[in-house]
Amino acid sequence: MIIIGLAGKARVGKDTAAAYLNDRHKLAQVAFAQPIKHALTALGFYQEDYDTVERKNEIIPWLGVSYRRLAQTLGTEWGRELHPDFWLLLAQRGVEAREKLGCSGVVISDVRFDNEADWVRARGGLIVHMEGPARSGMAVDGEGHASERGIKRQLNDVVVSNNGSLDFLYRQLDTVMEMLEQDRRFLENDE
Repeated sequence: MIIIGLAGKARVGKDTAAAYLNDRHKLAQVAFAQPIKHALTALGFYQEDYDTVERKNEIIPWLGVSYRRLAQTLGTEWGRELHPDFWLLLAQRGVEAREKLGCSGVVISDVRFDNEADWVRARGGLIVHMEGPARSGMAVDGEGHASERGIKRQLNDVVVSNNGSLDFLYRQLDTVMEMLEQDRRFLENDE
């Protein structure tokens, strides 16, 4: 099973890349933060009300914090403090379920911590570091938070530049997929 983990700063295009890999290469989309979004929805913070960076960063008047800050603290200060692999273990269950259903691969759109990257690599997956300017001129609320600091690059990781057009980004992602397919064919023939 192909596993790609996308890493990079907020608003660099990770969700755009994941959607493309899903549409073009049929990789199932997984996010470590998906259960966090579901939990916030259950508390009355509906994702469609926070669908832009501006809305995610807006202070909720009656609460005094932004949606982004709610998600960060639920994910890190609660979930990761409870168990460092809490969100990872939930995502692992989703990946394993997709594999049992015959899914050829998954793309994880939000690798934010080294233990998440290590988990992807330990399963033969590839970390793709996305670089480029954030897609919004405004500051991102909570950008100094632990979840926004990034992960360490390792030797076999790949860097994709999102400094140009969408077509340029997509061509790079296609090249990554070609490389993974060649590696998979080589390993299958070697057995």
